Amino acid sequence: PGMRDASHRLLREMRDAHVSSGALSVVSYNVLAPAYASPRSFPQIPEDVLHWPARVGRVCEQLEACDADLVLLQEVNLFSFAADFDALTASCDYASSLQDADAKRPYGNAILYKASRFAPECEESRSRAQILVLRESYETLGRTTGGGQLVYVANVHLQRGAQSQVTRLTQLRSLFKRLALHRDHLSGRKATRRSKEARAGRVDDTAPSLLEVSIIAGDFNAGKHTDVYALMRDGGLRKFPATVQRPGGKYSGAGRPYRTRFMGLRDAYACSPPKWGPTEASHASGKLFDFVWTSSNLEVVMAMPRSLNAYHGQAFDSGDGPSSAPVPADSRCRRYLAESARVPGNGSPPRTIPIPSADGAYPSDHLPAGCVCVRMRDSDVPGEPIQ
Repeated sequence: PGMRDASHRLLREMRDAHVSSGALSVVSYNVLAPAYASPRSFPQIPEDVLHWPARVGRVCEQLEACDADLVLLQEVNLFSFAADFDALTASCDYASSLQDADAKRPYGNAILYKASRFAPECEESRSRAQILVLRESYETLGRTTGGGQLVYVANVHLQRGAQSQVTRLTQLRSLFKRLALHRDHLSGRKATRRSKEARAGRVDDTAPSLLEVSIIAGDFNAGKHTDVYALMRDGGLRKFPATVQRPGGKYSGAGRPYRTRFMGLRDAYACSPPKWGPTEASHASGKLFDFVWTSSNLEVVMAMPRSLNAYHGQAFDSGDGPSSAPVPADSRCRRYLAESARVPGNGSPPRTIPIPSADGAYPSDHLPAGCVCVRMRDSDVPGEPIQ
């Protein structure tokens, strides 16, 4: 990868710089399924660039540059996954887990993880989410403590559409319940007993001793100013109404509040704003759909910029794209990187983002999201540990 892939190399370098602290790097990417990448949907893109073999090659090039410990993919072809990603898994030491691997539908989610660092404990497929629980090994962390940690990973691709807000909330509610059941099962604690204690106020759901490392990421098909984001932001640790107001003023959905009872979560991009933009858009529509959420016992040391480099980031923020903003010479691009060390302003996002790009640099209608995080000491985690 050339200078245009500065964001991906930045993720890798930041992870390597914090390896002694057990740094964990994560990337989430909706790769745009071949069935949805038609010339009719993207008439501005040459057919040879839009062709899946060309796009998947570019996707693998980006992911190889990131070399993330965890890769969460959406809209992958489950039938051709092995052929599409074999070279990547071999070069980056990845093992894989597929959503509904035996199902008849062709597209779904997939999780790649470093085989030398993690061993799978259990996995489960939901209609719009994929759950994978991994156990971190001692040997690859370069330290004598902190190994054997369970890592809960959820890869989501929620229902699309402005009329599906209640459905998305229900899908998240189901996901949190299943994660809590897995956590209770693996910890040996009965879920029913724990639930009663929580309701009685004798269990603090935010306590570090009840928190495991967790990553929930993917395409939420909902932005920051939605009930979906509010539910994730609050981590489901307080009562949250499932009733939402539909267009026209009518309310729909269950009227009773509920608790997810799993763990506190934080938006990686809110914790550590990226060095360059776009900051409020991740989809071709100009909307922000893709997020990485981490448990509160993880410190986010860097959120990966969504655009390939600072020059493209400025072009996206101005409403243009890489097709009209060619990558500058290395010396000039380095200047842009240096100037972009400050957090960009929160201006209005462009109406649309021209992706996929005609030159093939951006192979999907989504921009990838990612971060590097490290495990916090129990004394640094919000909440008081249970004695």
